Amino acid sequence: MAQVELTSKDIDTLQDILQNHLSELRWEIAFTHKRDIVKFLQNRKEFIEDFIQRLQKVKESEAGRA
Repeated sequence: MAQVELTSKDIDTLQDILQNHLSELRWEIAFTHKRDIVKFLQNRKEFIEDFIQRLQKVKESEAGRA
């Protein structure tokens, strides 16, 4: 498993970027008619949502240590 060190500011920036992309993905899913592409986009959306939550947990655990 790869590990990357991120500051709290890095996490905030990454979360903002992912949230913006998530908004775009939702729009794309809503207006895409091909099922295989919709499924791909939904999988991507679920991954990003999960990753945002994992980043938040890391940020909270780091705040608890400080």
